[in-house]
Amino acid sequence: ESAPSIKSGWNVILNVFARASEEDDLNKIRIVHAGIQKLMSGDSSSLELLEEDIVLLINILLKQAKSQMEDVAINAIVNLGKVVSFLADKANLRKRARRPSQSEGPAFQQEDVSANKTLGDTQQREVLTIEIKEQQQVTEPSNTGAETPKEVERPQAITSKYVNYAEILNQRWVLILTCFSSGVCDLRPNIQGKSLELLFKVLLEYGVNFIADFWIVLFNGVLKQMFDEINYSVQAGRSFKDMNFIKHAYQYLVEIFLSYYDILLPLQQNLLDIISTAIDVNDEPLSKIGINALKYLTNKCGMRFKTDEWEVLLNSLNRIVVKNIPTQLMEALRPREAEAPHQAVVLPPPTPNSRLNFNVKSCVTKCVVQLLLIGGIRDLLELHFSRLEERFIVQILQTLELSYKFAKEFNEQIYLRYSLWENGFLSDLKHLPGLLKQETDSLACQITIRYKHFIFYREKGTVREDLLNNFLSMCFNISAELSKKVNSLRDIIKNEKNLKNLQKPFQINQPATSAEEESVDYILKKLKFLELEREINNLKLIISTNIIPNLAQLDPELIRPKLTEINFMLLDMMQNLIFIRSHSCLMYASLSELLAVEPESTIKDILKRYHEYLIR
Repeated sequence: ESAPSIKSGWNVILNVFARASEEDDLNKIRIVHAGIQKLMSGDSSSLELLEEDIVLLINILLKQAKSQMEDVAINAIVNLGKVVSFLADKANLRKRARRPSQSEGPAFQQEDVSANKTLGDTQQREVLTIEIKEQQQVTEPSNTGAETPKEVERPQAITSKYVNYAEILNQRWVLILTCFSSGVCDLRPNIQGKSLELLFKVLLEYGVNFIADFWIVLFNGVLKQMFDEINYSVQAGRSFKDMNFIKHAYQYLVEIFLSYYDILLPLQQNLLDIISTAIDVNDEPLSKIGINALKYLTNKCGMRFKTDEWEVLLNSLNRIVVKNIPTQLMEALRPREAEAPHQAVVLPPPTPNSRLNFNVKSCVTKCVVQLLLIGGIRDLLELHFSRLEERFIVQILQTLELSYKFAKEFNEQIYLRYSLWENGFLSDLKHLPGLLKQETDSLACQITIRYKHFIFYREKGTVREDLLNNFLSMCFNISAELSKKVNSLRDIIKNEKNLKNLQKPFQINQPATSAEEESVDYILKKLKFLELEREINNLKLIISTNIIPNLAQLDPELIRPKLTEINFMLLDMMQNLIFIRSHSCLMYASLSELLAVEPESTIKDILKRYHEYLIR
């Protein structure tokens, strides 16, 4: 309370506080905490009285921020934030005018209106010289992308007779930011939240003063370690208050990159590594947060990316897709006697705590991640297709093909899927566990890309026959696949005596009503029939939404050499679709909505248009 009257005695008082903070005596720590709170309760004038002794105050706060007493730790963190603001004001550091809401964090959907001009307004920017090593001054490089013209006078840092506030702050940035990042990884929710807020408040407001070398130190020495600790904590089962806290952390990270894009662009790979670690951690909520961060980054930065940046991004995306293919499902495969098809595979011995020999949670997470990544690729191409070189389009197609081939191969393993189901893998499903949506979505995305690739050049006045043939080849293959499956369905319907029993949904561990239904052969026949219907309906969906509408847009003159082949394909499609509709093969309520789509009428219109063209 008598702080204003204390002059030279601050050094003694703070040294006593510092010595007491080093001890384990909780009463002494409480007394120090109360004294610091008295000092910090007023305005900044009390800090001005400290002059060079403010360094002692910073060291005390850094120590108290690690206290096991929550109120002591959280007040120390808050007070440390006040000291940073005080020193920054005294050093005349430039401060960004805008920062995201501290209550909700920067939403992924929010437009960063200042990102394009934060570093562009260089005539008012003061580059703070950071001393990365003790007693070693690092000057700003000339290639940071945001040089300050020599003729512009920079604001001068305020100094007293004894104190250079800018130098004090320069030497302690890493310690202070590391203190905040450690608080983010604390198990106590209140400390986590306040530390996260202050860490990114400081970076977003004062990061404009940091040189490129110091940003490298922050990314590799502070931020990466913090996010690694978050990811490890999630894997180890340590609880956070809620996943929104982690979501906000990744949102802030992307916001920083967007806000200081020009100077942070060389750290693009570092940022992608941090995000991909969250996706790869095999925890579904955390993986979703990582994917949303990646999508937000791509959507906002894609228009500014050049060839090198796209190459870095797509290489990382390919690695993430490949790493998150659920290969555990096929690793249960063990060959047996070839003459017993339904016994061609068996599951390896289960682990002591499970009937399965792999981590179910990890496997399911990878299945979900695959679908989200395919959707992310689709969104990326919707926004940035025209900005991608052809080699990048090919790379994306190859990535999708890997996902498609694995899903298709696994879906064909009916007995393996049944064995997994029977041993407890997703046994609550009303159908066999499978990757049908992954197979369908990756295939649909590929055919859309093929069509867009051809149209992209067509709109520029160039007819690329190779691209057109690639698109049509996929159409022919999908049509042939549908015909093959419909013919198999026809044979079953024609030859099966007890079709109604075969069409009934199959439940795992459901009591059989007859000896026949207990046999493995009957179970496999029933499961193959049910899966066949699901596969047919997914192919029908691709044809209805990805093939027929695109064919309807093509000028007959462009496809004249293949017009006859296309006509036969369309007639086959129509015949198969009519058969599907007439026999009402759809048995699942979620798929029955497909009946509302009537591609047959569109096919008729296309055939009529082709016929009129040929007559002319």
